[in-house]
Amino acid sequence: MNAQPSRVVLLIEDHADSRDMYAEVLGASGFDVLAVENGADALAKASIHPPSLVITDMRMPGPVTSLDICRHFAESRVPVIVVTGVSPGPEQDAAREAGCAIVVMKPFGPDKLVVLVQRLLATNSPATQRPTATHS
Repeated sequence: MNAQPSRVVLLIEDHADSRDMYAEVLGASGFDVLAVENGADALAKASIHPPSLVITDMRMPGPVTSLDICRHFAESRVPVIVVTGVSPGPEQDAAREAGCAIVVMKPFGPDKLVVLVQRLLATNSPATQRPTATHS
């Protein structure tokens, strides 16, 4: 019997309207969404409910930045999607270097976010991962 992969998405967004919209769309698509407004709350929530994927805004208030989030979850191989309204440049490069899987430019439709989450969870499930030694 195949166990269904975890579908817990940790959503970090400081704008309440955006956070509510993303959470509603992801929830309606069958994901368990843990929505928080900053990086510190995200780390606290993740220590209790480990996510299978993280979505974070590029620019957040507080001491825990999106780059901190990327680094933290890259260590445990949890994919991170960074959402930004900033034109491509050094911030996006820094996010990728910190371990983020995808940078998504605003504005975008909520359906695009669902597709990205589904794709990342499918490619990061244990059944589709190859052992590190086989990577070329």
